[in-house]
Amino acid sequence: MSSKTKIAVVSSLNFDYLMRVNQFHQSCEIAMADGLEIGFGGKGANQLL
Repeated sequence: MSSKTKIAVVSSLNFDYLMRVNQFHQSCEIAMADGLEIGFGGKGANQLL
């Protein structure tokens, strides 16, 4: 009888939103972003690499 190993990966896949600002904002202040990057994030994304 041959034995096969079964592997299951249970996780989630998320997106990271990275925004570039010139300086950190103060409390209750709005900071305008210079750029935006969207990429894979979370533990599930690490399985794809």
